[in-house]
Amino acid sequence: YPFRLFIYPLPSIFNSQIIPYFQIPVHDRSGTWHTGPNITTPSIFNPDANMAQFTSEIALHWQFEKHPCRTLDPEQATFFFLPAYGFYLTWFSDITNMTQPLFKVAASKLNAVLRDSAEIENFFDYVDQQALLDKNSSNQEHPLPSTYKKYLYRHNLCDHLFVASRPFQQWDSSYVWNALDGLAQNLIWLAIEMTPRYSSSVSSKILKNIPIPYLVTGDLHIAGTVIYRQLQQKLLVMNISSTIVEPCTNVFCSIAFADQYQNEYGSLSRPFLTYFAGSVRQNRRHLKELMKQMNNSSLFHEISSTSRNANSQLFRKYLQSTFCFILLGDSASSKRLFDVIAANCIPVIISDQWELPFTSNLPWQQFSIRFSESMLEHNKSYIHRLLTTMPETQIFNMQLNLYKVRTHFLYSLENENFVSQPNDAVDEIFKQLAMRQQYAKTCKYHM
Repeated sequence: YPFRLFIYPLPSIFNSQIIPYFQIPVHDRSGTWHTGPNITTPSIFNPDANMAQFTSEIALHWQFEKHPCRTLDPEQATFFFLPAYGFYLTWFSDITNMTQPLFKVAASKLNAVLRDSAEIENFFDYVDQQALLDKNSSNQEHPLPSTYKKYLYRHNLCDHLFVASRPFQQWDSSYVWNALDGLAQNLIWLAIEMTPRYSSSVSSKILKNIPIPYLVTGDLHIAGTVIYRQLQQKLLVMNISSTIVEPCTNVFCSIAFADQYQNEYGSLSRPFLTYFAGSVRQNRRHLKELMKQMNNSSLFHEISSTSRNANSQLFRKYLQSTFCFILLGDSASSKRLFDVIAANCIPVIISDQWELPFTSNLPWQQFSIRFSESMLEHNKSYIHRLLTTMPETQIFNMQLNLYKVRTHFLYSLENENFVSQPNDAVDEIFKQLAMRQQYAKTCKYHM
């Protein structure tokens, strides 16, 4: 890439120092909550952990540190990364509103040790103070080295990156969005959820902020070999000899898991035409009605909000389904989209406001289907007809296209050193950053 990334040596109070005080609440299959493994280890990405889906900020920090584009010299940098774990900081900011006892315990421990300073508001206050400090000042707790401070506002923060691994609307957005005298809006936000409200444009085709995938872990993360075998089997059944399916040989594959999967299920087929797993909400009533019309070819799996992460066997149903419905959850986005992509189940997306990741580089229309929320409510027959009558060759081509882009939505967590791999999610993020170099140097926002 024709640029370099500098990572600020922020006080650990904003990242790694938080983690030991935050035990992952997990649950057993009966729904009983208990304290899970300490997340100072890679078990932070345990798919059964309640908050594992929001740990992309930690994965990115680790992988940015080891990326070949990183520089230790800020003079060489085009972009500057602020490694603060915003999800955890906002949880601690919201301690008075927490209903889960384990979160309260973790937050109270942290606040007792760190004197209430590990909050998202204090992080932005800290950044602001660094830019104002005289380089000889010694009264600031945890100051940045003075040589780094001049880069903070050199381009009005337009060349600075911040990861938002929690949907914006769930933050105290009025504070976050207006922090640093409004300059926080200039940051390039790497966000798991991007909606039109927060997606100002650099050009007619490029958004300033970068939508990024939620984190996928567990069996689905390494299911590439299963999917390869499924596609090969389908080629034989359909008697298609001209299409080449490349074998899966990267960190997102596991021959051992593929063998285990085949032994467990005895088949590589996808017996379900459509599948959905999630808690029952008002907006999903229409989907349930639609899937009833598809009879035995569809599976609507209702799971409670407290157990939706507990049973990883549920996610294997994605590997047994052709189309998987993606509806908005608590907000416009849903981690479910990236679970089904990892399983090579064709996403059927029904969420009007969600800005999907990497649309400037990846042809979403070739491997997914999107309907409006109103169509699900008022025109179920059209959706039913399209999915039930789609030719087998068209379905196969969509599955093949999805297989080709699958790794672009996955973080390389299975290799020992957590190093980014070619064509993974971090690689795709760097491609997106390359498109924003001019913005980083010349933006005129909120000066």
